[in-house]
Amino acid sequence: MSTKVFGTEFFVSIGVDVGAAKPVSSITAANPPLVSAAAHGLESGDVIELKGTGSPDTDTVYMVEKVDEGSFRLATDDWRNLTAITAVGVTFVKHKTTQYCDLTNLDLKPREVSYETERTICRVTKTSTIEPGTISGKAYWSSENDLHRVLNQLNKTQEKIIIGLREPNSNILYGYRAYVATISRGGDADGKYEADVEFQLDSEEAEIELVP
Repeated sequence: MSTKVFGTEFFVSIGVDVGAAKPVSSITAANPPLVSAAAHGLESGDVIELKGTGSPDTDTVYMVEKVDEGSFRLATDDWRNLTAITAVGVTFVKHKTTQYCDLTNLDLKPREVSYETERTICRVTKTSTIEPGTISGKAYWSSENDLHRVLNQLNKTQEKIIIGLREPNSNILYGYRAYVATISRGGDADGKYEADVEFQLDSEEAEIELVP
């Protein structure tokens, strides 16, 4: 079922912001991971990219939840199966975000759950598997729009981004790591173009309570 977006905050990260990389002193193997970084200057809902962790899986983008001036959580991730990091050379850079104002509606399916049943002569065992879902929506489209050009490029490169969603009159911000899976657009020859945009999620849903 489609949800009207008017009054909703829906933003996407669009690349590295101006500013130097800042050092990280440690990252815990927790859910979510806790990052220690003196005077980090971040607020809850900001988007960062880690560099120098030693793995392309963790050198990626995250939505953060501020704990205090010297620490924050990687709200979109679970590192319980990874090794804690205490090393020189790990840094983060902040990413720019922008509101996707041309959306006209949105469908959110944060996770896909599949079930498998195994039967033997003595028992029946049911197991479930949870995978990240999708966010899709319709939008007015223009090739002259800066964000649309960025989204089109991200669809080509499959570079990962962060999506933030805040419903009207809510202090809960939801965050997702994703990539632009599909963009299909069309319209009348002399009219306004519309596009169907789908984001494939690449993380579990983060839920951050914002301080009013």
